[in-house]
This record gives sequence, structure tokens and C-alpha cells, in this order.
Amino acid sequence: MSHGIKIGLVSGRETLTALAVHRIFDLNGPVISENGAELVLDPRHNETHRVKMGGLSLSQITTITQRLGASGLGERCFIDPEKKYVVTLYPNEFPRHRPEDLPILCDRVIAVLQPLANEVEISYSSAAIDICARGVNKGAGIQKMCEAMSVPLSAVAFVGDSVNDLPAFEVVSRGGGWVALVRAEPAVKSCLQTCPRVYYARASASEGAVEFLEFFLRHRNVQERV
Repeated sequence: MSHGIKIGLVSGRETLTALAVHRIFDLNGPVISENGAELVLDPRHNETHRVKMGGLSLSQITTITQRLGASGLGERCFIDPEKKYVVTLYPNEFPRHRPEDLPILCDRVIAVLQPLANEVEISYSSAAIDICARGVNKGAGIQKMCEAMSVPLSAVAFVGDSVNDLPAFEVVSRGGGWVALVRAEPAVKSCLQTCPRVYYARASASEGAVEFLEFFLRHRNVQERV
């Protein structure tokens, strides 16, 4: 931020939690929450001005909840009650669950919601399974944010760690920006092989993000000298 770079959040969390994290670190960039469903362009000055960018309708959420309950998945997981536009499933063991079990659980959710395949996108992170409206994801959210701020995608760097970050990796990379993977997730890493500007952090989570930011600033300084 001292170099004049805006740093914001792109999160699957609901807007209030994302804003709390933004406030704790005193960030200066926008917040994209609920996997791309809601945008707060300038949280530092106005947290209440929120742009809805899509999301599940109340009737869709009701149908999804009913199908999950009838399948027995309601006994295996619990639904995040704070989300407005996304249905997020956490394993009952969360946060002491095994992240490696989530892909299998996600496959079960996909099978149960197969009749709604044209309406929803289903992905997983290291913590949960997200059921979003089709076309609403972190990548679409970043694209709309750039349009609203008149910022080219080539000026964006995105740091992620999960399958639900793939749309953002794809959009930013296609636009010429930097992407960084901060977790050894094989399913994600294989999808990044063709990205021209990709960084694989040795550390994970926040330590990996710091590692990438240090690399990014060094790379940027070299480019400025050239």
C-alpha cells in the first residue's frame, strides 16, 4: 500500500466478515464477497454502498436446501446462515475437519443437485462447499470490479488457494495480470500450467501471500528500472 497499490479482498465469506477483515488490516482496496455476488468499491469511506452482482434467489435457496435435506447431506454438513446469495456447506467437524475430504463431499453435492445444473455452480475451498448462481464467481466479480473502477485486468494480481479460486485465476491470467497459488492443491496447480504470469508460493495461506507480495514488488521495481 505504501507503494501506491490498492489491496482488497476477494472472498467466499459474507460481506460483514469480509469487511471486518478489511478493517482489521486497514486495507485500501475493494471487497468482493460471497464468491463474487456482492461488491463494496470503497470500504474505507463507505461500507454501506454495496453493489449486488448476482446470486441465488430466495426460491433457489429454498429448493437447494430442501434437496440437500432430503438427500441426508443435512446430517453431514451445516449451512452458513449468514450468506444472502450463496449456499455454503461446512462439514460438521469444521474447523477440525479434513480438507482432503471436501472434494468427495463436493461430488455428492453435485450429484444431489444435478437437476439444477443449469442454474448453479458448485465448487469447494479448503473449508467449505459453495453453491452459487451460474455465472457468479470470483472471476466474474473481479471483471465487474475492474469495469467499475476503470482498471485493466493486466494491473491486477490475485492470490488464491482453492478450486473456487479457479475462475479468478482464469480471468486475471487471461487479462494479463499476475496470479499466485499459496497452497499445494494439485487440482488447481494443474490448471495454472498455461498461465504466463504465475507464482507458486513455497509457504501457504497468509505466509504464502506475503511471499508473493515481496516477489511482486521486486518484479515491479525491476520493470520500472528497465
